Amino acid sequence: MVIFRGFLFVGILTLCSFRQGCLQMDLMLIGDFSASVHGNEQFISDAFKSFAQKLTVSEDGVRIGVIAFNNEAFLISPLNSDPQDLNSRIVSLRSFDATGTTNLNSALYMATESLTKSRDIRKMIIIVSDGDVDSNGQVYAIASQLKAIGIGICTVLIKNASSKEEFMKAISSDCYVESDYETLGEELQKLSICL
Repeated sequence: MVIFRGFLFVGILTLCSFRQGCLQMDLMLIGDFSASVHGNEQFISDAFKSFAQKLTVSEDGVRIGVIAFNNEAFLISPLNSDPQDLNSRIVSLRSFDATGTTNLNSALYMATESLTKSRDIRKMIIIVSDGDVDSNGQVYAIASQLKAIGIGICTVLIKNASSKEEFMKAISSDCYVESDYETLGEELQKLSICL
């Protein structure tokens, strides 16, 4: 079992701006709601919400799924093509109580299951965390397997006293960004994930 401290977020990244619009992609957003996140839940929810609203979500275009995790993983939204339903599910994260440990393995396995059963298009995972994991070797192995099957990983490091910058860079394949909770929404807005 892998223990993570911080916040996690999963996705695939390419070089095109939001203004150009996205074509087709399946994207999983993963949020770490362990005890170390307590008091910052609204920043995660708001960042996910503004990020998702920048994309044109539709059945034939971009679909977004959301996972929250602490001791276990919770599927907040399966890959979703309904903007209103997706927004409602993301807003529900504001009341998610951040507690316990951070089992990144479970979240990554859940994201993998969703993405490998989806359409034959580009797939992405975005991870936001401070990178303070108990079993970083296991997480690194899973990330390597995901990259090997073509699922891209972008990591967003939450800077704090226990941040593990090198680890977060090592599990990334497509991008690496540093942030804090207060500016997380702004940093996510800068990500280019369109095809």
